[in-house]
Amino acid sequence: PLPGADASRLIYCFTPATGFLDVRLWAGLALVAGGLVAWWRLRRQPLWRLLLAWYVVCLLPVANLIPFPAVIADRYLYASSIAGCVAMALVFRRLRPGLFGPLGGAAVAVCLLVTMQRANEWNDEEQLHAAADEDPACMVDPSTYGAKAHFQRAVTARDDTVAFEAFNRAFASAGFSNMTRGQQCGVLLQALKRAASSAPSPLTEGWSARVEQHCPSVSAAWFLAAIVNLSRRPELARTQAEKAAALAPAADTVMLRGLTRLHSGDPAFAEDVRRALELDRSTACGVLTGWARQAAPAERLQVQDALRACGGAG
Repeated sequence: PLPGADASRLIYCFTPATGFLDVRLWAGLALVAGGLVAWWRLRRQPLWRLLLAWYVVCLLPVANLIPFPAVIADRYLYASSIAGCVAMALVFRRLRPGLFGPLGGAAVAVCLLVTMQRANEWNDEEQLHAAADEDPACMVDPSTYGAKAHFQRAVTARDDTVAFEAFNRAFASAGFSNMTRGQQCGVLLQALKRAASSAPSPLTEGWSARVEQHCPSVSAAWFLAAIVNLSRRPELARTQAEKAAALAPAADTVMLRGLTRLHSGDPAFAEDVRRALELDRSTACGVLTGWARQAAPAERLQVQDALRACGGAG
């Protein structure tokens, strides 16, 4: 982690070296040189050589020399920690008998406390992802995993303010620009969904603008329309539904346009509902029955014939 981050966190966000003057580069080279010297000096002690080799071989695949898809994964350290535990036991055996018990007990107590701390964090998903979200390295990590760390905090946060701060960090992180367009849209649509269901109107409109900027596709327009329709924003829902239906007049987009027209009092909704059922009854009924679960009784009454045709309650 960067300075200011909790050094006890097992976070895999990585800040690339800034050049030959970066102290981490020379620290890494010194560590490698020290390991080679230790290997040579232990040539007459095969057990210690085995432990050193075990540690390096187990740790090398997850040393992030080649980036891998994980931000938090304690299990990657389990195998290499065996060498450390055996080495600790060998050192304790060389101590005076009176020291073995207290030092051994202290080592066990420390390991137990660390294990309990990590188990507590893993039992609370929001707390677990908070560690990665608050690590400064995840903001500047050019891989997509840093951005995903912020996104995971956002979708697990119980408090809206915390969630939107994390969504903003995901959007502003270096890794976000390296995501595929589909991944970017996934982050933005989730943020919009939360904004539409619980946040003030200006925040919803702000995330709507980001969605339209980064996700100029039919599916995004359709999903956006569905989200704002659920949030009772008929004018915005209708605008997006009209856009989606114009881009691709399929059963789902036409049905959604009809439902937004119904909600805004436009009698043209009936033609859209009829047309959607003709295009693909199964898909249209899925949209219609899903909408009916949260619609007002008076609105359901206006499409009762279509609901009956879909097998739903009128």
